[in-house]
Amino acid sequence: MELDGIAKKQLAEKGISLEKFETQLNNFQKGFPFSNLQNPATEESGIFTKSEEEIENLANLFDRDKDQNEIIKFVPASGAASRMFKFLFEASNAETEPNDKDYKTFFEGIEKFPFFENLSAELQQLANGKFEEKRKFLKVLLNEEPFAFGKKPKAMIPFHKTNNLPRLAIEEHFAETEFFGANDGKLQLHFTISPEHKTMFELESEKLKLKYQSIYPNGIEVTFSEQMESTDMVAVLEDNSPVKTTEGFLFRPGGHGALIENLNNLNADLIFIKNIDNVLPPFFHAKNGKYKRFMGGVLLQITRELFQLQKNFSEHGYSEKLADAAQHFAKAALGISSLNINSSELLKSFLFKPVRVCGMVKNEGEPGGGPFWVKQTNGATTLQIVEKSQVDLNNAKQVEILNSATHFNPVDIVCSTKNYAGKKYNLLDFVDSETGFITEKSHEGKTIKAQELPGLWNGAMANWHTVFVEVPLVTFNPVKTINDLLKPNHLKS
Repeated sequence: MELDGIAKKQLAEKGISLEKFETQLNNFQKGFPFSNLQNPATEESGIFTKSEEEIENLANLFDRDKDQNEIIKFVPASGAASRMFKFLFEASNAETEPNDKDYKTFFEGIEKFPFFENLSAELQQLANGKFEEKRKFLKVLLNEEPFAFGKKPKAMIPFHKTNNLPRLAIEEHFAETEFFGANDGKLQLHFTISPEHKTMFELESEKLKLKYQSIYPNGIEVTFSEQMESTDMVAVLEDNSPVKTTEGFLFRPGGHGALIENLNNLNADLIFIKNIDNVLPPFFHAKNGKYKRFMGGVLLQITRELFQLQKNFSEHGYSEKLADAAQHFAKAALGISSLNINSSELLKSFLFKPVRVCGMVKNEGEPGGGPFWVKQTNGATTLQIVEKSQVDLNNAKQVEILNSATHFNPVDIVCSTKNYAGKKYNLLDFVDSETGFITEKSHEGKTIKAQELPGLWNGAMANWHTVFVEVPLVTFNPVKTINDLLKPNHLKS
């Protein structure tokens, strides 16, 4: 389409090429194909379960070998906490007292929240008062400093209390990583953040570096990145024409799939990925750390064999013997029973991929992605993490497979993004661009359509080597609403 000077300037400033812009528009026209689910990944097919002895052995393997690798923890942390408090925002603006369960649960448990003792006596009294007083309390809690929880990122919300002192979500990431991600006494953390919160993150990180310096004698390195504007997606009206603004067009962030760019810029041998809100108080850190070390051991065990196959291919090229060895590796390590690698090109394509080990917990009805065997457009069936939005809910067979999933993806991942020679892959080469999706939004009273990139642990990693391992439910404790902090695990001191 023809662009005026304003639109061309806007695209240039964002770093979006005309070709990419037109691809976005074409995606609205043609839509995205649904995932072709074949079967759920289960303990019988696709999810490895290990005995306690095997878990200990693999955790010990990680302990022995981890100092030969540079380790970093990657924490998507740009999400605003406003969604945690949605029902409280609604209550603060209501004319009559809400009668819903969330509202009642919050005020019944008010004294158990880690921030309660930091409230003034006046605010505590308001919180325990009648509805009009509760409304005043909520407006302070959500909008006014030093609280202003509705305006802060999740990282800056008090999640727990230790020795009667509140602990922010970000602090738990500093503390828990001692038990799996410290490398030769050094800690490396990387947070993806929103630009408006950068100063807040920097100041809090400096405080925590001082607090935890004795635990990490070789230093603490904290880095940040922002979601790149070049990953923003144009929004369109119902006729698929771009929504126009005074600045050119309306663009929206491309979802967490945009973070594959941020991940691609990290240079480490082992990268642990964990969401900002999936943390527990110190009581659980050692236990949870054991399962992270176990997953790290699985990754090291797999990459050790894979790297040898890569080295043999690089030095000697294709042979039937090497293809047979790769076939055995695919079956034993990856759970792939059938593989077409009968040429040099196919064997090379199979061997040289990043690797991810994903923890899976038993399905307890939580919303989100699950592990499935998915048929790709090239005919291959591979292990994928699939969100409900990727499934055709009008197809009874696909819904049946979706609902038969036994496990759930808690976004608990450790990955290797280099080959045997230490050369980093370009992760963008392994994205399945056909796994984005389109949603309906509202803008200035009009219905618009928005587009999201393939999710970070869905389509953005679709062409990686993928291994699913079962981990216990205690490793998954997300805080999606403020009331999740009243669950027993979060109250443990």
